[in-house]
Amino acid sequence: MTMTTQEKVLYILGVLIATASKGDTITYDELRRLARLSDRQLGTYLGTTRGLLKHGEPDLCAVVIKDVGTPGWGWGNLAQWQAALASVHAYWQDRRQLDNGPFAAKHGDVPSVPGTLSV
Repeated sequence: MTMTTQEKVLYILGVLIATASKGDTITYDELRRLARLSDRQLGTYLGTTRGLLKHGEPDLCAVVIKDVGTPGWGWGNLAQWQAALASVHAYWQDRRQLDNGPFAAKHGDVPSVPGTLSV
């Protein structure tokens, strides 16, 4: 199945949010392979995801790195990137926790391992 441009952008956005909410990073190469894009295409799609951020949301692209401890292109100095990464992690980890109470109240405990839910 071929994904449309909008579907790829939303897919990449989802990967970035999931990565940020776990307090993790992903390399350009890993993200490029997941999305089946060339280097140039990935840069274009990442730029598009920036346009989808709501007011006050930190730049999700901070989680995309060249290599461990090395920011991607355009982050200025290391301290600027580290601050942006910390902001993204804090923002999305906080949001990851927001729905847990209402979800658990509505659905009960959901197992972390698929297929272990008792009926």
